[in-house]
Amino acid sequence: MAISNYNNLANPHALSPHDKIKIPKFPQVKVTAAVGDVKVKRIGTDKYVNLRAEDYIYPHDEMVVAENSNAQLEFEDKSIVQLKPETSVILKKSFFTEQGKAVKTKIQVILGRILFKGTDTTNSQFEIETPGVFCGVRGTEFQTEYTKDGVSRISVFEGKVQASSGGQDVNIPAGYSSQIVKPKFRTFYKKWSKKGGVCLKNPSKIKESNLKAQ
Repeated sequence: MAISNYNNLANPHALSPHDKIKIPKFPQVKVTAAVGDVKVKRIGTDKYVNLRAEDYIYPHDEMVVAENSNAQLEFEDKSIVQLKPETSVILKKSFFTEQGKAVKTKIQVILGRILFKGTDTTNSQFEIETPGVFCGVRGTEFQTEYTKDGVSRISVFEGKVQASSGGQDVNIPAGYSSQIVKPKFRTFYKKWSKKGGVCLKNPSKIKESNLKAQ
């Protein structure tokens, strides 16, 4: 499917006699740190195996970080994703654009918390999603969390993040945090508070603006 999308084939299941295809080069996603109990389930298997620094992650691999553990991934464009304790994510896709310079990546957060540190030196695109919330980012530093209670939180430290839910979008600027609450997870409220001001030097004090589903 990745090859058909890359080549914009009319029929992804068959080639015509005159079709010409390019084989995409897939970027490397390297594990630069794995502390404690960190495991991976590779695509096509049901077994979780230990993950270590210098290993690589591939599309559709699932990473699980246990309590009191953490891991870090480095992408081809030098962007970094840190996986915090008690976190599970899936690398849904990662490939070079047709120009071969920028990377397009999608990460699904099943549970837990990740910190993304992007780079603005390329046109790479990162998509990060939790159940019901989608974030598109470039050259941004932000944190995404999904709790067992079905709450998604997005905290932005640098740049801005466009978050989407239920067909509506909201831009979250640096210094602010947004919270999206289930179970009725449809749309953002149109109005959201920015009270508390910007607090970049101490991200732990970032004020939250609640975006509850209607």
